[in-house]
Amino acid sequence: MKDFLLEIGTEELPVWAQEEAERGIGNALMHFFKENHIKFGSYKVSSTPRRIFIYFKNVEEKQEIIEKEIKGPPLKVAYKDGKPQPALLGFMKQRQLTEKDIEKRDGYIYARVKEGGEDTEKLLKEALPRIIEGLKFKKSMRWQSLKTFARPVRWILALFGNKTLEFEAFGIKSGNTTKGHRFLGSAKIEIDSPENYEVTLAENGVIADRVRRKKILKEKMQKLAETLGGTPENDPELLNEVTGLVEWPGVIYGSFDKRFLNLPHIVIKAAMKQHQRYFPVIGKNNDILPFFISAINNEDRFSDNIRPGMEKVLVSRLEDAEFYFKEDMKIPPKERSEMLKDVVWMENVGSVKDKIQYALILTDYIFNKYSLKLDIDALKNAIILSKFDLTTQMIRDGKEFTKLEGEIAAEYAKRAGIDEKVVRIIKEHMLPKRYGDRIPKIKEAALIGLIFRILDLVALLKIDYNFSSSKDPYGARRNTYAIFDIIVGHGFHFNLDDLFLKCMEIMRVPESRFKLLWDYVKERFFNFLEEREKIRYDIVDAIIEVNTDIYDVRERARILDKKMKEDPHLFEKIAISLKRVNNILKGAKDLKNIKENILTEHELALYQTAKKMEPALKELIEKRDYETFLNKISELSPKIDSFFDNVFVMVEDEELKNNRLSLLAYIRKLFNLYGDFSKLVV
Repeated sequence: MKDFLLEIGTEELPVWAQEEAERGIGNALMHFFKENHIKFGSYKVSSTPRRIFIYFKNVEEKQEIIEKEIKGPPLKVAYKDGKPQPALLGFMKQRQLTEKDIEKRDGYIYARVKEGGEDTEKLLKEALPRIIEGLKFKKSMRWQSLKTFARPVRWILALFGNKTLEFEAFGIKSGNTTKGHRFLGSAKIEIDSPENYEVTLAENGVIADRVRRKKILKEKMQKLAETLGGTPENDPELLNEVTGLVEWPGVIYGSFDKRFLNLPHIVIKAAMKQHQRYFPVIGKNNDILPFFISAINNEDRFSDNIRPGMEKVLVSRLEDAEFYFKEDMKIPPKERSEMLKDVVWMENVGSVKDKIQYALILTDYIFNKYSLKLDIDALKNAIILSKFDLTTQMIRDGKEFTKLEGEIAAEYAKRAGIDEKVVRIIKEHMLPKRYGDRIPKIKEAALIGLIFRILDLVALLKIDYNFSSSKDPYGARRNTYAIFDIIVGHGFHFNLDDLFLKCMEIMRVPESRFKLLWDYVKERFFNFLEEREKIRYDIVDAIIEVNTDIYDVRERARILDKKMKEDPHLFEKIAISLKRVNNILKGAKDLKNIKENILTEHELALYQTAKKMEPALKELIEKRDYETFLNKISELSPKIDSFFDNVFVMVEDEELKNNRLSLLAYIRKLFNLYGDFSKLVV
């Protein structure tokens, strides 16, 4: 057994590209070893801004030998008059077999063959160029050739044991050399064996292992912050990012004038994090201290030389923020809300002031139609004040602060003495800002966020936007997923199609355009449940056909999916029966009440069982006890089977035929209390 090491050296890779490269090379090589039946002990993959490396320990030097049976040509073409024919001869020649090695069975030729046993070194040399050049990134560069990678590849190191694996990728020949840190290490370092790789790089200013680098950074930042009387703000995302920006985990602190602490703390933090990747230092009372901490791609001893430049850049941003803040505070929030009539919401749709008016109308509609135990006064005040920060210089002109929309409105509203609950609602109403982000904790904020996103989607209908799964310049997909997150997270029982239609009425959008939006939203909802809950597409389709309460659809789909997994045979039978019912009822019109006196034995058994069951089924739906509903209605399955086995529906007698059709329509109606089971794929 030998260790295997591959390093791809590049120009500086962004953090996202490092993560994609790690996943890509890890998956590709794991697949290679599995496909080729090559055993190994363990593996590790990591990266720095200038390299991706993967290290497999205890790799077998040869493939495992596998014996398997293969199927050859049919006997009728393998032999003619007892003599082997070209089809058989070719089959044997290709696999180096004789007639003694083959078996005649079931009208075919069979043979047992052994595969594998090739040298791992040879297979790796053949596969690595394809694997390296085949790595995919969401954004790639093209250089010197038609090949693409996240950034230009500059060297390739490949070792199997102490031996260099020689091959070529991107026009670069592999070797046994790597490069150290740009300033702290050698430009050419020879690696004599995989096990010495990380140690040798560390001696040349590179901590190659991302996890170790992050751990060192975190510990050093904590110690440095303690000397300043605080602790670095806990921000795992930022820590991960700065880890990917350095090869040597150096740390530095800097300071700024205390006068800037009068700025909203979210502004100070944004100035530090957005472009500079600095960590705020938090004091014992959870206040910001006039210091920052950051990572540097250098040794700590160079801090004094680097610090002035880092402080200067931050102070420049804080001075801009200070100017914006002073100017913004001259106009109170309520006056700014009136200024929104001059802020465009969407071209050819209206102003942000219009959007707020639409939101207030939709709010009244929701409160009149649905039973909500929410503070409507606080909610409406929050809607009116939620967007005034779009008129402020901090959001309008401060490039690094635009992501604070909503939070700035809340901060300014608090300083203006606005009610505390309204401030908290304003602060949260923009959440979630991206896929996977947290949703608002306050229900009123969640409802405002839902309403504004519905308005944004309907506004797209007004500009004749063609909803697409690939191009999304207006964030329709993000808004749609946020709607689902909010509804599911807070358990809002709204009929979503109803809210879209009401919004279209308010905004004077032709109802004929509704299907375009609803089809898009349904498609996203199918994906949402498939990704999050692993629920089959057809199960959601079956329920959303008869119910557009998104939260309720999700609950019904979850429970139906569970029951189908527990007893697939039963629910397949029910689905098939309901498909038959639907097919028979196609085109059936003017069905009358069921005449019990002309029902035959099997019809009567089905009808009486269903009639007795109906009140309980309706009560279970009312209580949303879906599991019990499915257990109970599944008891109809034997009666339905008996009906179809013994009753012919489409008889010539019109009265009898229509009575039987009415019975089937009644049975379908009971199942449709839950969903359209005929849509289940079996």
